[in-house]
Amino acid sequence: MNSRIFQHNTFTTLSIGFYKGTITLKEALTHGKVGIGTLDTANGEVTIIDGIAYHGDSENQVRLVEENETMPYVAMVEHQPIVKFTDNSVSNSEDFLSALTKRFPTANTAYTIVMTGQFKEVTVSSKPANN
Repeated sequence: MNSRIFQHNTFTTLSIGFYKGTITLKEALTHGKVGIGTLDTANGEVTIIDGIAYHGDSENQVRLVEENETMPYVAMVEHQPIVKFTDNSVSNSEDFLSALTKRFPTANTAYTIVMTGQFKEVTVSSKPANN
């Protein structure tokens, strides 16, 4: 199976202070329906699932991203599932990682993961904007 990853800028550009958004969500979505990124000023995290972008900020607030909002970094894929499974026995992150990685066809490849579930708690980390 062939897949391609679209990446607009790199983590290195963020680490050296390049925080100005230079691609809109609308344009990013032409490259895939699943992705990650950050908004203008490196404000929080953007998670894109099924073409819907969610912005999580450092105040633990989540909102939908508008298509005209800009991002300094985004990576997108057209997610093509190669493995689907249900595992109701997973009760912690270590069990989840074990259940997941044993299903990867190879260990030295990048994979996208889309999962659904009900969780008692989700821990995330998100940085405040850099003005």
